[in-house]
Amino acid sequence: MTLAIDFRPQPGPCFTTIRPGRHSNDDAISDGTALFLVTEDLRILSRNRDASRLVGEGVVQDDRFSTRSSAFNARLQGWMRRHKSAAEMPELRMALETRGERALAVSVTPIGSPVAETQSIFAIVVRDHDREIRSSIAAIKAFHGLTPSEARMLDLVCKGLDTIAASERLGIAKTTARTHLQRLFAKTGTTRQSELVHFVVSFVPGAE
Repeated sequence: MTLAIDFRPQPGPCFTTIRPGRHSNDDAISDGTALFLVTEDLRILSRNRDASRLVGEGVVQDDRFSTRSSAFNARLQGWMRRHKSAAEMPELRMALETRGERALAVSVTPIGSPVAETQSIFAIVVRDHDREIRSSIAAIKAFHGLTPSEARMLDLVCKGLDTIAASERLGIAKTTARTHLQRLFAKTGTTRQSELVHFVVSFVPGAE
């Protein structure tokens, strides 16, 4: 994706999308991460090739960041209304399930307001949810000193398994699975499985 910004005075928005050509480097560096630049009313200003694929699949509308999920749209729009005029806006993270039962991880980050653009601009990043979870678990393992067994237990907890089901999946005793879970609680500062899952989904290395 190439994004050209014209700083000369002009009445309209200063974002111009230059669509990638057939042999664009966008294909070479693509890792499945879709990037949209949108206004506070979710009008799409620019998008990369992976984002265009989501549009082509009907996951996101062509001109506005809107999905088939009314609940997802309502939450995103509500967050935009609450935070568009705030001095400091937190990052929003949500999960989006498509009709094909594919789970996507969506994060929304404010990036400021450019010259000649009256609305704030936001970056919306969409990734494969399972890949995002695996990446977070790997980072948590490194930052919090998890053992390989604890990391595998954490992965199963994030998939919704309780200690009994996890012990069967891992081929270990139920007491061992409970011990792994208690150690995960202690190392991450959480007390419940739901809290632990939220910790993984929202984990940002170095932000604690």
